[in-house]
This record gives sequence, C-alpha cells and structure tokens, in this order.
Amino acid sequence: MNSPVRVATDRLPPHAGEDIDLRLPAGTLQTLAQLHVQHGDIFRLATRGEAADTYVVAHPELATEVLQTRHLDYRRVMLDGRMPLVLGNGLLTSHGEQWKEQRKLLQRHFHGNALIGLLGHSAPANAQLAGRWVEQARAGGTIELTRAMLEAGRDSNLRALFSIDADAVASAIGEQFFDQLATTPLQDDTRGNLLFLKKVKHVRACINELIDTRRSRTTRDADLLDKYVDTRPRGNGTTMPQRQIVDEVMAILAAGHETVSAALTAAWYLLSRHPSMQDAVRQEVDTVIGSAVPGMTHIPALRYTRNVLKESLRLYPPVWVITRVAEVASHIGSWHVPQGSHVLIVVYLIHRHPDYWQDPHAFDPVRFIADSPEVAWLPYSRGPRHCIGDDLSICEMLVHLAHVVQLLTLSHVEGAPGDFAAGFTLRSQTPIHVRPILRG
Repeated sequence: MNSPVRVATDRLPPHAGEDIDLRLPAGTLQTLAQLHVQHGDIFRLATRGEAADTYVVAHPELATEVLQTRHLDYRRVMLDGRMPLVLGNGLLTSHGEQWKEQRKLLQRHFHGNALIGLLGHSAPANAQLAGRWVEQARAGGTIELTRAMLEAGRDSNLRALFSIDADAVASAIGEQFFDQLATTPLQDDTRGNLLFLKKVKHVRACINELIDTRRSRTTRDADLLDKYVDTRPRGNGTTMPQRQIVDEVMAILAAGHETVSAALTAAWYLLSRHPSMQDAVRQEVDTVIGSAVPGMTHIPALRYTRNVLKESLRLYPPVWVITRVAEVASHIGSWHVPQGSHVLIVVYLIHRHPDYWQDPHAFDPVRFIADSPEVAWLPYSRGPRHCIGDDLSICEMLVHLAHVVQLLTLSHVEGAPGDFAAGFTLRSQTPIHVRPILRG
C-alpha cells in the first residue's frame, strides 16, 4: 500500500513550538506521539542546548529517504557524544570508509553456515531458562518478564560471543555493567561517569586477556570472538587489530542483548494476553519440531511463529528511534533540512501509521500473511546501516519461543508495557508478570 505523505510543500516543516532533550528521558516517546497527531508526519523541535533544530520523522517513505535514498547526506550519530569512550570505534560508532570496510569484513560472520554455528552456541541459554521456568511452574510462582528476558538475552548474547567462556566472562564483567549498558551509560554526574568508565576499562581488559588466550589455542570454538580473531582484512595475511576486535565485541555487548530482550518481552506479553495465538504457536511447533530440540533446520517452517514475532516487533520495536545528523544541507520529502540538523526517525510511530496498517494498535500476526507494507516495517533500520545481526536476532528469538512452548504456557497475571525508560531501546518500566503453567 502506498500513501501520500501528509505534509504540505514549504521550505521548512512546521515547528511544534517545543524543545527536545536529546538524552531522550522517560516520556519522550509519548510526547512525540502527541505531537505527531497535532503536526503531521514531519515536524521540527528546538534542540535543548543546541542551535540546530531536530526534525522528527514519522512516515515510512520519508524514513526510507533518510536511511536509504539520501543516506550519504545523513550520518549515523550516537546522541550521547561520549559513547565512543565506551564502545570505541566499532560498527555502532564508526562511519565513512572505515565503517564501510568493517561492515564488509564482518557481515559474513552473521549469515549462512556461520549463523548456524552461532545459533548452536546460544541454544544452551534457552535450555537453562526453560528449566528455571519449569521449576517456577511447579512451585506456582510468577515471572517478571522484563528482568527474565534481560537475563535470557544476556546469556544468549554471551554464548554466541564467547561460547565455553561465557560464564567466566559474565562473572568477570558483572550484572550491573549490563544494566548500565542498557540505558544511556554516561550521565551528568561526573563521579558516576568516572566510576563507569573505570568499569569499562576493566571490561575491555578482560576481553583483551581472553583474545590473547584464544590466539594461543590450537582449536577454535567457532563463536563470534574466534571469528573476529581469525578475520584478516583485505586478504593481506594479517589479522584484525586487537583494539578493533575489542571495539566490535563491546558493540555487540551493548546492542545485542538489550534488543533481543526487549523484543521477547513484548512477544511474551502479547502471547500471554492472547491465549488462542499462543496455542497456534504451540500447534505449529508440535507439528514442525515435535519433541526435538529446536534448531536452524526448523526455522523456515515456523511461519506463523515468525509472523507473531514480526507483529511483536511492529507494535514494540526495541529500537524505537533511529538517529541521524545532516552532514550537508539536504531534503526530506519537499522539506529543506539545514546542515547540522538532528533527525529522529520514530520507528514506533511508523509501525503504527494508520495509512499503512489497518487497526494499527491491534495485535494481529495474520496481517503478515497478506500483502503487508514492508516499507513501514523497519525494526532493524533500513539501507546500508541496517542491523548486521538481524538474521541472528530473529533466529535466536524463534528458537527461544519454540523451546518454551514445548514445555510451558505463559498466562498473563498483571502489567502492560508503559512508562518507557530513558534511552534508545523500548524498555518498559512497568513490571509485567506472567505465570508459567506446565503443559498437560
């Protein structure tokens, strides 16, 4: 379906008469949703503390223009400019020719046979989680989804990265560090910044030490760290610089577990509220997999389960906003965008755009069986900088859902997504509790 952009031709889009804090404090998404209703699919806000305006985009075709058609005009930016101190110069923070070279170098590690291997490493995390939930079901307990999925996403991410060393790395890093990575890591408190950066230095030292250990081994585990250690840029016989390996690992630690966790929290919340759809997932898993361990060979046949996941990602995209800055004077649609302007592409609003989605706030996985508007579905971004780990993320989540429904039903007890946290991922601050029930 195509829809005309709901804006008029003018030099600058309408100004909402408000400003925005680019640290994106709690409540920012709700405010932008209200302004979208009032001002249309593109509008301007003053940027708190800066001269340049911020352009808010809530239309899929305008988003495609920024992310794909005119992507060279708009540079990806971490709104907290100190993030490179945490993540170094990996794929999340680099740009230009260096980013292009690294992307080309690393993308083969996330597809094909490499993907099968990574999925195999992360599988034990599902087994351990399902075992804990079975015990809770026997005890008549409940599960708080956000915390449980954060633990599951972290464990899965660590195993794909470090395989047999995952538990040791988790112990060395500590759970608090992952919680700090899940939101904007550096705030105004100087003492807090220094303490966190000291922790970052410790984590990077742990990764450096593990890289040295891996280089000395004669066998390989075929996890992501091994693949990075063996990566040879430009076929020149030398391996990727160690600092670059650490930067790329830090990027995955920061981005990988939080996005998967947020997506699975949404999926289980929605399935627990719609028992008939959870039954349909279970029936498909029983037919396709039976009592076998879910794996890569089963994924193509899990069509309904994939549609459930896609619909969950539509309603609650983990990365709810994509950020860019205009490198040069450019355009979005018919609107002029001055050089230096910030651009916020609000994926959450695009995924609920009424011109593209029928009954946009309803949970309806079947909509993806028909001719769904893929232009208006971009949970992993779009264009050259779409998420390098999108296939791995989808496969990990499908295997997780299949593994759990083989053993349990999750029934909603209380709570709903709301009061979203500060930062760039859609983490609800409202506790969501479900009850695990053993299959009869």
